[in-house]
Amino acid sequence: MDVDLMVTAAYGNFLPQRFLDIPRLGTLNIHPSLLPQFRGAAPVQRALEAGVDVTGVSVAYTVLKMDAGPVLRRIERPLLGDEKHPELLEELFGLGARALVDALPDVWSGAAAFDAGTTPQESYGEASHAAKVSVEESELDFCDGELSARRLHDKVRGFAGWPGTKATFAVRKETEAAADAKEVSLKIVTTRVGGEGEGEGDDAAARAAGTVVIRKDCMRVPCADGGWLEITELQPPGKKAMSARDYVNGLKGSVVAVKKTTTS
Repeated sequence: MDVDLMVTAAYGNFLPQRFLDIPRLGTLNIHPSLLPQFRGAAPVQRALEAGVDVTGVSVAYTVLKMDAGPVLRRIERPLLGDEKHPELLEELFGLGARALVDALPDVWSGAAAFDAGTTPQESYGEASHAAKVSVEESELDFCDGELSARRLHDKVRGFAGWPGTKATFAVRKETEAAADAKEVSLKIVTTRVGGEGEGEGDDAAARAAGTVVIRKDCMRVPCADGGWLEITELQPPGKKAMSARDYVNGLKGSVVAVKKTTTS
């Protein structure tokens, strides 16, 4: 087989050496992270979940070890804190395509080869791993003391699209006893981190009871760290995604409380 160069994009499997030996100039991979950070199957999801301030895309040679080859190009993308996984992934691949086109002349000329004109990843710092995301991780636990409102917000952003995030609430009428509350699992689509002391009902009693504060444009959920996660878009079971405003309109006369997940 007469092949000059092979290119992959976020290829999640290992390529055997007999495959890597085929192209005369090697195999390049577009990876949506600033290598060596977030090597692995879910770089964008894990970067958002981690709440990093800057991510990016790398063009690197492929070696037997996952995402560990020398780097030809890196493009940084500062984060504002409201990006979601699907849109950011698409944007990073656009940047990666540009970086690849920019690098190709050096590859053809030999100015950038596997062992010359590239940068070893260790020059950029320590490596980190982006493990594949599982459905079992999608539940939000507002009672976990290690998860701040900010971390929960970042998880919603990182898991947007697939697998998404969900949360379980106990909903009852004001005239009903707490024991009669119905469990409702909602897919959480869009959130923001709320400030302290905003709005009527944001008090110690509501927080201690785990009561969700219903606002006109959001549901303010008390978190174990003392912060508030504001849900602005959600999806009830069997329905399309809707604004929290529309969902809240149907909760008049209801009390909503957080329900601790049993997911470990």
